[in-house]
Amino acid sequence: MTSEEQNLLQPYLEVAQLKYCTNTAVKLRSDYYDAYLQYKLDDHTILYEAFFGRGITCNPGALFEYLLNDERFKDYTHVWALEKPEDIEALQAEYADYDNVIFVETQEKEYFKYLSIAKYIITNENPFSLVTEKTDVKPGSVNYLVENDFKLLKELFDYDFGALEKELGIGSFSVFTNYSAVQKNEQMYNRNVSEKVRNLSKALEAAADEKEFFNVITDFYKS
Repeated sequence: MTSEEQNLLQPYLEVAQLKYCTNTAVKLRSDYYDAYLQYKLDDHTILYEAFFGRGITCNPGALFEYLLNDERFKDYTHVWALEKPEDIEALQAEYADYDNVIFVETQEKEYFKYLSIAKYIITNENPFSLVTEKTDVKPGSVNYLVENDFKLLKELFDYDFGALEKELGIGSFSVFTNYSAVQKNEQMYNRNVSEKVRNLSKALEAAADEKEFFNVITDFYKS
């Protein structure tokens, strides 16, 4: 690049640098793009993240423990994205005997590195829940896609598995559709959460179609 070209570009570079330093969204997009260009996809790397990096928990945590102890995946690298540096330090000590387990801080450059490298990403968040939690539904293509998913879920929700059970000589589906929970001490579970989930289940069961199903879910996210 000639000095003249450098002088022409300098004002734009300064603006870009200022945006990078002062605008979080710009910085995150820039860091991810740099990592995307720099690193290649690895078929044996898995990135895990649960609840925006709150810890090794929920479905991602269960899958991690299963895969980590399965001989078929001994050659895989397991990368956990965590929000707090102190959690990373504690878990690094806990998993010190595992050379194939790595911990990175969310939204930092190492995080984007493995986001670019990992062939598999295991998380419990999705774009729809991210844009509908604690707020009104906003217009966008994701709503159409989700409604289509809810149409399939509604069909499955209402499906009568009786004939299939009779044909196969099993009672698996009846166990779930007539589920009866064991009585538990209130100190062993979160009663408030349990009641909300049960109310949500009843509302979904009563939904007439996928649009009403959609409204039930989005009202639940907003509450």
